[in-house]
Amino acid sequence: KSAETAGNYSTASILAQQKISEIESQPDNLNSGSGDFGADYPNYQWQSTIENTDLPTVSKLTLTIQWRSGNIQKQAQFVTYEPSNQGAYSNPTTVPTATTSSTGTGR
Repeated sequence: KSAETAGNYSTASILAQQKISEIESQPDNLNSGSGDFGADYPNYQWQSTIENTDLPTVSKLTLTIQWRSGNIQKQAQFVTYEPSNQGAYSNPTTVPTATTSSTGTGR
């Protein structure tokens, strides 16, 4: 069971890296959103939120990856900071941090 849990969090981390790269590749479209990862990862969904920060040229991107493990909904959350305008984006600087949490009820 612990190997399965570790595998799920590893998959969530890889999917988060891919989604953050996708979001960063479209700086003009820095918006909140949600979706799934298609047929390759049918049990995984994502949700992103963009928030302003105290710095006018920096936005906070929070990406949550969710999946089911049996009857339990689990999630991992990843936070990074992105330049909020195109001029600042020409020299991107991100500071990734990751937190994980599990939610749901056991059987």
